[in-house]
Amino acid sequence: MHLLAPLWLLLALPLAAALIILYLLKLRRRDFVVPSVFLWEQALQDLQANVPLQKLRKNLLLLVQLLVLLFAVFALGRPAMQAVTQGGSSVVLVIDASASMQSGDVAPSRFAAAKAEGRKAIEALGPRDSMLLVAVGGGTRALTPFTTDKRALREALNRLRVTDGRADLRGALDLVAGMVQGRKEREPPRVVIVSDGAVPPVALPASFDLPIHFIKIGRRSENVGIVMMDVRRRISRRGGFEGLLSIKNFGNTARRFTLELTFEQTLLDARELTLGPGKQRTEVLSEFPEGVLAALKNADGVLTATIALDDDLAVDNAARVLLPKTDPLPVALVSAGGNLFLETALKLDSMVQVTRGGFLPPTLPPGAVVIADGVPLSAIPHGVSALIIGPRALSPAVPARGRGMATAPTVADWDRRHPVLEHVDLSGLYISRAMTLAPTGGARALIETAEGPIALVEEKPGRRVIYLGWEMHDSDFPLRVGFPIFIGNCVDWLSGGRARAEGLTVRTGQVVQLPAAAGETLTQPDGTTGPLGAGGFRAALAGVYTVKGKEGTRRFVANLADAGESNLLPHSLTFAGRAANVVSGPVRTEQELWRWVLLAALALLCLEWWVFHRRVG
Repeated sequence: MHLLAPLWLLLALPLAAALIILYLLKLRRRDFVVPSVFLWEQALQDLQANVPLQKLRKNLLLLVQLLVLLFAVFALGRPAMQAVTQGGSSVVLVIDASASMQSGDVAPSRFAAAKAEGRKAIEALGPRDSMLLVAVGGGTRALTPFTTDKRALREALNRLRVTDGRADLRGALDLVAGMVQGRKEREPPRVVIVSDGAVPPVALPASFDLPIHFIKIGRRSENVGIVMMDVRRRISRRGGFEGLLSIKNFGNTARRFTLELTFEQTLLDARELTLGPGKQRTEVLSEFPEGVLAALKNADGVLTATIALDDDLAVDNAARVLLPKTDPLPVALVSAGGNLFLETALKLDSMVQVTRGGFLPPTLPPGAVVIADGVPLSAIPHGVSALIIGPRALSPAVPARGRGMATAPTVADWDRRHPVLEHVDLSGLYISRAMTLAPTGGARALIETAEGPIALVEEKPGRRVIYLGWEMHDSDFPLRVGFPIFIGNCVDWLSGGRARAEGLTVRTGQVVQLPAAAGETLTQPDGTTGPLGAGGFRAALAGVYTVKGKEGTRRFVANLADAGESNLLPHSLTFAGRAANVVSGPVRTEQELWRWVLLAALALLCLEWWVFHRRVG
């Protein structure tokens, strides 16, 4: 313990001396009961011999009053000691409100423990200390400006709720770096981060040079979570849909559980699974009942995967996919002599309505798809997309120029990241002859050979185009397993159905952009309903969101599906790029004790009052 203002102790000597002098000047008389007035003569003689100063006698009241005086002067000296707290002259307190903070390994939860640390930090602030409160998780936001108002800080912390999103610590540091610019010169603040450390390595902002104190919350990682779920409409499987589901055990013991698949509260499948510690398993989702497709003809539906398991984190035990309404897709197959391979591949998808002919129909509905097999198209109507096949179909509607014919070209590479070639293997593909291309406009190569590109794609507002520079009969492509997959990918991408389905399923913390419309309401997964904000909403919670308006009802689903958040093992913060001044554990600051000293002085005053009245009585 030490004093922050030791010069105030110099007052102790003069004040104590003044008190003692008052006791020397005080006349001390005792009451006597005498039987005769003759004895008054002795009392009168004592009165005449009295002098201003007399001998100081032992007195309990004097001792207590001196102690009260010393305690008061000691309080003026501001006694303090090094204490474990999060306060300081200027503090930026970052509270982690991400999904992993819902873990129950710390009772009642990590988030509750983090808020308790935040309350300690607020109470440790001095009268002139200020704090900025920042929350990270499902987005980054400043809950308060720099303020000395403890009540406002407490209320903001009490209103904070944990989210189902991931922690964007880099966004929080960017926000802090911008808000402390005016304070760094006169009062450099320090940053206190209360988190479980379940974040990837963070690159510090260029101008960030503040000291960071990290308070780690959490003890273990006994958790099994769904880290990936993807379902899409395919033409290569009966039932119309297939997908993948990935589950990982982040704990140290093997776990046995049941995986349930439901579609709009109807149980489709249940599987008993066992996962060893640290193991990951991928389940194939296929063979959906015909009732799923029948239901999707009328409205969209939610497919839910659930793990029946009691572990530390519940939010990653469920994942959902919103399957869009399967409106019939009109496809116009334009072919001079017919193409049995194309017709067979298109028949595999019951939701595709194919019309055949030797020329382009005069009218096509918006969103329709045209497949031109060896037939040149003079123009492609707006709102219609096309798959154009063969050198004979090269026309001004194709965004490319022909460079010449290549004999038996060998496929050197293809764009594996493009949705059209997803899960399609072109290695060893034989083509007898193909047109090499020079893309024009915004087109880009899709399949490359040593002689040049032989396939390309173009995407513009209201139109998409795929062009293949060879005839189907001039290759073994229609005989390969990947051909029906390729045709299904083409139909999905050209119709935009894949993009629409992906837009209905988002990750927690993501902002769903929606055009503003009057009177629309948003119902969140927890049941709360309110007006839809301008520009959309942020999916802070996992589950189903419902938007209702004059034009009907739309639904969106949000999933955590984040291995970083599901891995609950607490660890220290790491920063990529350059070193940071990080101190783990509670922050040590000066804790002043003058309030306790004054409380002791008050107790001594009460003792002095009791002693005095006891003597008088």
